[in-house]
Amino acid sequence: MERWKATADHFAYQTGISVDDAIIFLLQRALSHLELPGSPVRVLFLDLSSAFNTIRPAILRDKLELSRVD
Repeated sequence: MERWKATADHFAYQTGISVDDAIIFLLQRALSHLELPGSPVRVLFLDLSSAFNTIRPAILRDKLELSRVD
C-alpha cells in the first residue's frame, strides 16, 4: 500500500505548520492573482472541525476491517 503524502498546499496534521501558514499561503495566492488585470478572487472557508463527531466508532472499525485497513 502506498503511503499518503501531503502536497505543498496541505497544512493539516504536519509538524511545524499551522493555520497561520495556510492563511499566509492563501493571501499570497490571492494577492498575486489580483495583480492580473480583470482577475477576481473568490475564497470559500469551510469549518469542518466537527465533521467527524457523528461517526460511530464501531461502524467505522467494521468498515475498515472489511477493507483490510490496518
